[in-house]
Amino acid sequence: RHHRSRRVSHPGMTTNKYRETEILSAAPERLLIITFDGLIAAMTRARVAAAASRADVLLPALEKSRDILGELLASLDFNRGGAIARQLSSIYVFQLGQLQTMGIAPDVRLLERLTAQIRELRDAFAEIAARAPQMEVA
Repeated sequence: RHHRSRRVSHPGMTTNKYRETEILSAAPERLLIITFDGLIAAMTRARVAAAASRADVLLPALEKSRDILGELLASLDFNRGGAIARQLSSIYVFQLGQLQTMGIAPDVRLLERLTAQIRELRDAFAEIAARAPQMEVA
């Protein structure tokens, strides 16, 4: 008698597969929005963890936030982006510095302000992306 191996599906597996497909097929401007969304989620986890004095959640959330900020910083094109790229660089570097000290001295209000600043950037980029004319492939 053969037993079929039953594949147990983890609830997040479908979501992860969908997310992977979304990322692989996304336009560059959509990838930026997805990246900002991930940063906002990580910073929100850090804020909630800081409020609950949960270093076990806070530290990985801060690390994730710093990693994403590092990716955003590395993706800046200073030749094409000019003054805007320099301004974004300053914001990202400032945020990285603030998050670096957060693991030692968590500050919920500061995390709220930092997250609000990132949310403003995300919303501005989303608005620009929505207004940009869709380019046709020749």
